[in-house]
Amino acid sequence: MRRTSLVLSALVALPLAAVSAPAAHAVPASAAHADECPPTTDRWEVSDLGFRGYPRDINNRGQIIGDDPATDRGFLWENGRLTDLGTLPGGWRSIATGIDDEGRITGTSAVAGDVKDHAYIWQNGKMRDIGAFLPDAISRGVVVGGFIDTTQPVGTNRWRAVRWRDGELTRLELAPASHARDVNETGQVAGSHGVTGDFTPYYKRTDRAYLLEGEKVRDLGTLGSNWSESLAVNDRGQVVGHSSTRADGFGTDGFFWSPQTGIKLLPRLQGEARVTDINDSELITGYFTCSTTPYGPAGPAVWTGHEADPRLLPLLPGFSGARVIAVNDRGEMVGIASDSGGGPFTVVVWRPKG
Repeated sequence: MRRTSLVLSALVALPLAAVSAPAAHAVPASAAHADECPPTTDRWEVSDLGFRGYPRDINNRGQIIGDDPATDRGFLWENGRLTDLGTLPGGWRSIATGIDDEGRITGTSAVAGDVKDHAYIWQNGKMRDIGAFLPDAISRGVVVGGFIDTTQPVGTNRWRAVRWRDGELTRLELAPASHARDVNETGQVAGSHGVTGDFTPYYKRTDRAYLLEGEKVRDLGTLGSNWSESLAVNDRGQVVGHSSTRADGFGTDGFFWSPQTGIKLLPRLQGEARVTDINDSELITGYFTCSTTPYGPAGPAVWTGHEADPRLLPLLPGFSGARVIAVNDRGEMVGIASDSGGGPFTVVVWRPKG
């Protein structure tokens, strides 16, 4: 499970503001005051992995992948060891965007003879070129992502979702302006596609979150606005993403979707919730803004179910902010922390106590 590189891009663009949260104590979720941040949970402990970078995924073996700004290469972290993933032949840079439970890594690399970066699969020290597209996630060797369709008119949104499987790259049968953000072990794909392919102001966007099951495209709906987007799907087919709750399209909130519940607003108290991932135990990760203003205090957050109020995660001593990027089925979370609001960030992990 995990998430698109665009999720991290959005996080990097936001300041890691100081978190102002009351100490954790036995206060029921319903008792939180409207003007307070959520309590900080004591169920996880945070660790500094000892290097700076941009983590993007963690698998069920605890392997972490991402980008190392010092080398401009993708990295693999495992048991304290950092491995440079290298590049495709003739390339000078690479990024890593996803890793599955078998240790296969996907991402992009510059390549000799082409101005476009190519997607790759890396495993056991070897990197293989799988085509000119931008991958977002991988599961059981199946890669999903997108490419820019240059045959479409300039001035329209030309993104198209694709899937690479068994050596074949195919375009997914979706509406125009489509994105594939995540894929689970059963092959379900989550993302968003536009009702129209036209570029519009953000608040007038017409995206719809979808879940692709075989050849069936399921529209997940919205929270009452004109747009929604899926970001992650777990192996149970539960999806998290974002939508606006306002008819005018402004504002962004996190949602949870399942076949049983339909689309539901994630509890957010009086703040603003953004989500990044979900595991098979319905542990949802993201970040929480305690104020309704764009620059209010924010911090790493976790929901222990789709009906649970958010709880803040602990920060490293001396650090002012953090974000959770991804979570595995063991409840281990990887993210970024900062003491200055700028990158490159310190890579951190939250692990369950006990």
